[in-house]
Amino acid sequence: MPTDADLYPIILCNVTESPSSEYFSASSDGKPFLRCTCARTTCTLSTTMTVPVDLNSPYIVSVQAYNPDNTGLKDTNSEADIAIYVGAVVCFIVADPPAYMVRYKQGDVDIGDPVVNILASSPCQGDIGFNILNQTLIEDTVTKPVPSSDFEVDPSGAVLSTTSNPGVGLHTLSVNVYNVTNPTSYPDKALVEITILPDDNNAPIFDPVLQPDIIYVPQLEGYEVYDLSNRATDPDDPLIDIGEIVFAEISEEKDDGSGDPGIFTVTDTGAITLSTDLLGVNEPTYTVILTVKVSDHGIPPLEDVALITFTIKPPVTSPPVFIPSTCDGGIEVDEGPHPVDPLCTVQAVSEEQPSYSLQDTTYFDIDSTTGDITLTVDLDYENPAQRQFLLVVIAEASGLPAFQTVSVSVLDINDNVPFFDVNECVDIILPEDAVLETPVCRVLAVDMDETGSDNSMITYELSGDNKDKFVIRKDGAPGYGNIYLNWSLDREFQDSYTLTVIAKDNGNPILSTPPLDIEIDVGDINDVLPVFTIPPVRVIYYAPVDPGVQVTAVTPEDDDIYPNDIIMCRLSGSDKFLVSSNGITCTLVTAQRLEFQPEPHTLNITAYNPDKPDLIIDDSSIEVRVFVTDTACFVDIIPGEFIVRHKQGDVSAGVPVIDVDATSTCGDDPVFEINNQELSPNPGDPFMPSADFTIDSATGEISSISDTPTIGAHTMSVIAYHTSDPENSKDEVQVEITIVSDTNNPPEFDQPVYNVTLIAPQYTTPIELLDLAKRVTDVDDGNIGNGELIFTQVATDPDDGLFEVTIIGEVLLVRPLIEVTEAYTVKINVNVADKGVPPLSDDALVQIHIELPDTGIYPPIFGPDDCQDINVDEELSAPAYICQVQATSDLGTEITYELIDAGFFAIDTTGQITSTVVLDYEEQPQYVLLVSASNIDGTTYKPVTVNVNDINDNSPQFESNECGNVILPENAVLETYVCRVLAVDMDYPGTDNSRITYELSGDNKDKFEIRKDGAPGYGYIYLNWSLDREFQDSYTLTVLAKDNGNPILSTPPLDIEIDVGDINDVLPVFTIPPVRVIYYAPVDPGVQVTAVTPEDDDIYPNDIIMCRLSGSDKFLVSSDGVTCSLIAAQRLEFQAEPHILNITAYNPDKPDLIIDDSSIEVRVFVTDTACFVDIIPGDFIVRHKQGDVSAGVPVIDVDATSTCGDDPVFEINNQELSPNPGDPFMPSTDFTIDSATGEISSISDTPTIGAHTMSVIAYHTSDPENSKDEVQVEITIVSDTNNPPEFDQPVYDVTLIAPQYTTPIELLDLAKRVTDVDDGNIGNGELIFTQVATDPDDGLCK
Repeated sequence: MPTDADLYPIILCNVTESPSSEYFSASSDGKPFLRCTCARTTCTLSTTMTVPVDLNSPYIVSVQAYNPDNTGLKDTNSEADIAIYVGAVVCFIVADPPAYMVRYKQGDVDIGDPVVNILASSPCQGDIGFNILNQTLIEDTVTKPVPSSDFEVDPSGAVLSTTSNPGVGLHTLSVNVYNVTNPTSYPDKALVEITILPDDNNAPIFDPVLQPDIIYVPQLEGYEVYDLSNRATDPDDPLIDIGEIVFAEISEEKDDGSGDPGIFTVTDTGAITLSTDLLGVNEPTYTVILTVKVSDHGIPPLEDVALITFTIKPPVTSPPVFIPSTCDGGIEVDEGPHPVDPLCTVQAVSEEQPSYSLQDTTYFDIDSTTGDITLTVDLDYENPAQRQFLLVVIAEASGLPAFQTVSVSVLDINDNVPFFDVNECVDIILPEDAVLETPVCRVLAVDMDETGSDNSMITYELSGDNKDKFVIRKDGAPGYGNIYLNWSLDREFQDSYTLTVIAKDNGNPILSTPPLDIEIDVGDINDVLPVFTIPPVRVIYYAPVDPGVQVTAVTPEDDDIYPNDIIMCRLSGSDKFLVSSNGITCTLVTAQRLEFQPEPHTLNITAYNPDKPDLIIDDSSIEVRVFVTDTACFVDIIPGEFIVRHKQGDVSAGVPVIDVDATSTCGDDPVFEINNQELSPNPGDPFMPSADFTIDSATGEISSISDTPTIGAHTMSVIAYHTSDPENSKDEVQVEITIVSDTNNPPEFDQPVYNVTLIAPQYTTPIELLDLAKRVTDVDDGNIGNGELIFTQVATDPDDGLFEVTIIGEVLLVRPLIEVTEAYTVKINVNVADKGVPPLSDDALVQIHIELPDTGIYPPIFGPDDCQDINVDEELSAPAYICQVQATSDLGTEITYELIDAGFFAIDTTGQITSTVVLDYEEQPQYVLLVSASNIDGTTYKPVTVNVNDINDNSPQFESNECGNVILPENAVLETYVCRVLAVDMDYPGTDNSRITYELSGDNKDKFEIRKDGAPGYGYIYLNWSLDREFQDSYTLTVLAKDNGNPILSTPPLDIEIDVGDINDVLPVFTIPPVRVIYYAPVDPGVQVTAVTPEDDDIYPNDIIMCRLSGSDKFLVSSDGVTCSLIAAQRLEFQAEPHILNITAYNPDKPDLIIDDSSIEVRVFVTDTACFVDIIPGDFIVRHKQGDVSAGVPVIDVDATSTCGDDPVFEINNQELSPNPGDPFMPSTDFTIDSATGEISSISDTPTIGAHTMSVIAYHTSDPENSKDEVQVEITIVSDTNNPPEFDQPVYDVTLIAPQYTTPIELLDLAKRVTDVDDGNIGNGELIFTQVATDPDDGLCK
């Protein structure tokens, strides 16, 4: 007894192959033995023949259970082994019956109650025992079995409840029945199913209203008219039994009271079907009221009753008619998330409620009942294929359709966030002497919204702390944001700038890119001198000191970077030492042997840059004192920061504010003391003795003696010595501790900009131009620290070294203006800061305007020359002539020319300037040369600007290709977007040399078009041709990008493959001749008579083919999606005439769309003779040029098969000729046939031009009449000379004013618009017109 957890499955049984299987067979009726979610059936084992006696061993038989719809689905429990003893004397137990099924309410069962008594018998001696092998519970119809212990079995076979509340559900017990006293006896099993139902049961209920239905005749028996399964519910679902429902018919009655028509059947699953054929097409309409019930399996069963009204009507004879609706005039919908509500509602009227559908539901759907059209996907306006739709709505009633089109326009919304496509702002280094408006870099952001709209128009913005130091403008290549310098740079003040660029569109709402952070590094120039920032150095050595000893090493600071920070050193003060440099540190070494002397060697080490050896300032030097002593004991204070500032509130008594440390060669730690501690409360106040601070004599830590040390500048001398020799071992350092007020106010300039004008005399000494200290106010003025100001020269542009701002606010001219030759302005950014903790500050700009006087001195004067606006082509071989300057002197003195910082240029004594290297526009497009002309009165300067002309020396290159894996549907309309490419040219942006033009080439170039109408620089490819995948399934395009330079340069060709996607626009057709099939009678049902395969040039799934049959009910046709197979449906006996059938092929989505070639005739001969001939199908219509035919050479080969033993005989009958189209046929003998082979050939080398027709028969000589087969052959012989037909114009225009045409009309007769020189000649003068492609292909024109 196998089980299956599926719901009501069919279970079959068989005996598997084994040595014993020939004697036995297994069978099953396939029906469930018990009604439960785990179905069971009984496999009956029977003998198939007499089984021999075997007293020694049993026959082992394996019985297998399986589902007929899935024979391969099995596991180890799908088989049961049975031992059968034949002739042996065995003892066994039989459970009879083998299975029990009982049902109880839960409240009716108490602990210890018997629910089942298992019966068993045995022919043997001994007591029968019972025990449970397995017990499971299925709680409801959706859960799996779980172990259970709610029941037990007693020795008498009574099944008892072990609980007063056994679990609700199906309890399945497998009970072992055995012989207690005879263990060798064979046991048996009993299956017990106990269904426990809840005490409370709810009745199933029908929907409040069951909609009436209309049945249009004719309909055949078995037609399903209604489904009740989803029209009733049970609150107890999914509980077993009480939650399971079945349906049944109570009654049916005509509304006229004429009784029960008996036309419906209600299945237990709720399907209402016709129980008889309804063929009364011409009968009047009548109504039948069907009463149905739904019930559960409770104890007792509960039910509900409902009425359904069916109207039986004759068929509708006219299609629906569309009436005005909200869809008229077209609708508009925003792109983006599709709306839930309907876009519009179409309405049609008919004799019955029409059902609505859409021809294409790719993007839209329609409610079949209400006509509500809804959008089902999110549309994207930026996809050109999703901007406009023409929906074809079908309203159908009784199979009669009506059509209406609805235009849907998609509106662009701002749903695309701009993004940065190009970022050329990587690894940017600006020299710190870069002038204002210096180009920095550029970025390009693009927005995929509609080109040219506000939604795609980009605006750039800078943000961040440095946004005002740069500016971004769209003044270069289209779409790019060009960043320019708007600030004077000083690398030592700030060595890099972080900019944040944001690109925004102008849509609503405004969308922007994620911030793009740009790092701009400032390149170093040598504008800072090396300085020493440490105090004078004291070095002590024990005499004598040998030559070559490193005395000390000092490292100056140079805020420049390599190589501008390379430091050289020189020494003054003594020839007993020398100094060396490793580029960073100055190392002092003894040059002679040093003996003891009481006074130190006082030296000065000066640091300088090798390219500016004479440019030094005070801090460029440091004093070094070298003590050579005769004692081994001395103390050395370790250099440190001994000038500090603190807010008064930050100081606590006893907490160190400075730590003075020292080393000692005396064996013990030194002792620290403070000498001369003084205080100046305010700036300028005299110092007076003070005792605010003390020092720890052992550690050197200086701390305040109170929590509120006096505000002011505290100075003191700290000495460190060893007690064994206080005088000679001591070292000393000055310490300054400034205590400032806790409250601080920032200094403020009285105006943001100061202007100073200078007439450029030859100043010989520095002069003060402006005292900024008088232009600053500070509320804390006069207070120590918070009221003390320091001025800093932050940046100078141009920084020509003429001006200096001192720390006290003096703006000084520090160098004579003798080299000034033209007026200009110097901008100095100045910062003022106090000495508070922390310092507070303010900024101002000082502009110094330098003008020229009439000096009476006559240096050379530059006159007109050819050095104005010089333009030189790049790539010229060096040396190349640039221009020649000319200067004159009123005194006639000799003039010498010189290039200041010549770089890549040179000048000779005549003023002729030449290049010394090959100039490259892409490396540097412009050079500004400074030419000096000098005589005894002075030097005059002239800037010469050399513009390097960009020549077209860079070919464009493809940088982006988005044209991979492109598939266009074959119904794509003209102007459909295909893909895009981007080519770039490294010549100068915005010039003809870098301006890109795209071209298409190749055989398909006219079928597509490329334009630059989207994101800047891209070439967008659009469709310019009507596609037909069956005509051409792919197109290869070659794209070239050319610049507009001279000469024009182009990219290598870029090949693009565009595949055409299939739509179902081709119907299946038969291209073979009618089929003739011969069978020897009788033919049994189920025999495959023949198979025919239509052709459908579409591809999967549009080429799936279904078949239907007409002509006889003795056959049926089936399809595997490719081939139509004809099968005998009844036993076929001999008949003299053939069965003439028609097989029609169609696509499943277009069952009613067929043409003539959609069908093929099949003739089935059922003969009583075994001898017949069958001509093999082939192409029996051929054309040949007359000159290609030779006598005796076959032009057609007719072949045949024979069941008669020998090969058939071939003959030609009724050979005729029509010399020209329309001429009558007349007898002809131009061709003959080989009777043995079936080869047809001409009897001459020049067969008559014309259409030759003939009938070829094949037969067997033993029975010529009954065995023969026949085929028609047509051989057309055309002239060797052929001329092409020509239309009289390439394009024809037809205008239609769209009334509602009800019948097809002819719009144009193209046959009258074509000329052919061969007109009237057979073949060469016969014309065939083909509709190659139609756009849009709406099925209106043919």
